[in-house]
Amino acid sequence: MDSNSLPNGFISVEDAVKLIESNTFDKPVVDIKYLAWHLDWCEVAHNFNIPKVRIATKEEYLALMKKFPGRRPSELIPLGSVFVTLRTNYEVELLKKTIRDNYAKVAGREFQGLSTRGVTTVKDQESTDSVAPRRSKKTVAKEGDTIGIGAISDTNSMDGAGV
Repeated sequence: MDSNSLPNGFISVEDAVKLIESNTFDKPVVDIKYLAWHLDWCEVAHNFNIPKVRIATKEEYLALMKKFPGRRPSELIPLGSVFVTLRTNYEVELLKKTIRDNYAKVAGREFQGLSTRGVTTVKDQESTDSVAPRRSKKTVAKEGDTIGIGAISDTNSMDGAGV
């Protein structure tokens, strides 16, 4: 698709791949950590957000340290976002592979996301009477287990393990 026909703020998949590949540890141009943690949002017939960044100067970093004492500020300064529309499975997988490869190059290790989550709506009597969905303290599910098979817990604790 030619870049002239795209809406303002959108780039082509090829330009997105070039942008991500140009990201380095010393001169970041995209927030690769954000992109890696949001790989699940990379889907066919959806737009994908690519946050652009630059590294903070020494003066900006010192100003951020004064503004937020006691906290370590991020070295990355946001410059806005660009969006890419993913139309085919090929484009989705190309973008995911590009993000994973760049993350490995920048971080020096493969990206390992959280694939097993423990989400519960069981009432936690220790902290609150709320039954809103929230992450469990410890998940009972293990990687590779089939969900829904096994004994039914009659505990009323948040993590379902009786703790």
